[in-house]
Amino acid sequence: MKRAVLLTCLGSLTLTGALLVAQQNATAPQPRADALPPPGPASPKPSRIVPKPEGVMPTVPAGFTASIYAELQAPRMMVYAPNGDLFVSSPAANNITVLRDANNDGVFEAREVYAAGPPPPARGGGRGAGAPAGPPPGAGAPPAGAPRAGGAAPPAAGGVPAAGAPPAAGVPPAAAAPAPGAAAPAGGGAPRGGGGGGGGGRGAPPILGANAPACTAPPEFVQRGPGTVARPFGLAFHDGYLYVGNTGSIVRYKYANGDLKAQGEPEKLMDLPTGGGHTTRNILFNRAGTKMYIAVGSSSNNDAGEDCRRAAILEFNPDGSGFRVYASGIRNPVGLALQPGTDIVWTAINERDNLGDDLVPDYASSVKEGGFYGWPYSYIGSNYDPRYIGSFPDLVKKAIVPDVLLPSHAAALGITFYTGNQFPQRYRNGGFVALHGSWNRSVAAGYKVVFFPMNNGRPGPIEDFMTGFLASTGANGTAIEAWGRPVGVTVARDGALLVSDDGGNRIWKVSAAR
Repeated sequence: MKRAVLLTCLGSLTLTGALLVAQQNATAPQPRADALPPPGPASPKPSRIVPKPEGVMPTVPAGFTASIYAELQAPRMMVYAPNGDLFVSSPAANNITVLRDANNDGVFEAREVYAAGPPPPARGGGRGAGAPAGPPPGAGAPPAGAPRAGGAAPPAAGGVPAAGAPPAAGVPPAAAAPAPGAAAPAGGGAPRGGGGGGGGGRGAPPILGANAPACTAPPEFVQRGPGTVARPFGLAFHDGYLYVGNTGSIVRYKYANGDLKAQGEPEKLMDLPTGGGHTTRNILFNRAGTKMYIAVGSSSNNDAGEDCRRAAILEFNPDGSGFRVYASGIRNPVGLALQPGTDIVWTAINERDNLGDDLVPDYASSVKEGGFYGWPYSYIGSNYDPRYIGSFPDLVKKAIVPDVLLPSHAAALGITFYTGNQFPQRYRNGGFVALHGSWNRSVAAGYKVVFFPMNNGRPGPIEDFMTGFLASTGANGTAIEAWGRPVGVTVARDGALLVSDDGGNRIWKVSAAR
């Protein structure tokens, strides 16, 4: 009898140990803007996706439970339609899925592909540049974590920045716009070095110092016409339309409550810049629905001279007119959200790579109208990028320090504020940020969801909320192995939190105990 009890205990300990090995957590501390390390050598270490171990679930705080809400290929952004249907984008599948759970019992009464384009070519996951082309649940997933790639002038009539115009809101003047029909010059004529993540050639990137160029004015791009689905990411409902952020365009579908299939082909409102990395295009409307914000990441890691629409948040009227750069110098803004009760735009961004394990911190921040956030000349305020020391000193002096710093290379993607009633009071109006996970760090950062409280409109320190997606952190020379990579965060209709996971091909639901 004693031997049986001993074997049972040993078996239980072995199982517990196995689960612990299968669930590790990245522990990089929250950076401080006044205590950043000096630049150092890069230590790239892409992660490898592994199957979720049997019986293992993400770790959430006491009083919460995590469950699998849906399984679908590489889900990314999620948004609720006016009737309560959940729309989910998947750039990897090149489609938008509708999930209907009218009575909130976790069983979908309907599940349809709302719109789809041809399957895109397979590609790596990167930090924020695109979705991994993951297989359906149960199949072996491909390696994820491929290296990601890594200013603005005032708009003139017609929505194109005026060549030679003085800087607007502290942004360097744009180079001359190309002639109609001509392609915008790559990098404004600046040498394009291998500054990391597919943005340039091989070898060390050039040191430009004070000779760095400003951004390049875009060609005419607000051109309405027939649209398509091409790597859809951002989704937003407004005034009888579903707006979709493709990599190279913004399109909209006519929508009526209950639509499970698109009403014909979409209307294209505008073209957006493509090429290089950072292929996500997110969409957000202000509360009145009079302004639309579009997040567009840089083409490169830190090359000056890119199209002025890149590394920026752009503002338009809902029909695509009225273009201006709302804020610039934001390397790769991915998540967009409004601070509750206000029209203050927040974004979650991926900062640059190849300056060391602990540079440059990613961040979540409110976005100031006309604000400049440093890229590519500086980071986290006025800290010069080593490539651009001495460039645009007056502009760099005004570079804004973001509100919430996040571990370097953690890959901040989705952001939302908690507006439900299910979670305890301390979570009300606080922010959740999905950290997709690092590739440019010797030990993993990210692979989790973090939370920051809001007190009197100001954010507090970050804390872990949903962790345990790592099977190995990469410490002691080991590989980084993950069975999940959070992307989007959305407050469910019942007040739970939905978390999309394009590494595990799932949507998770985190609920508070009742």
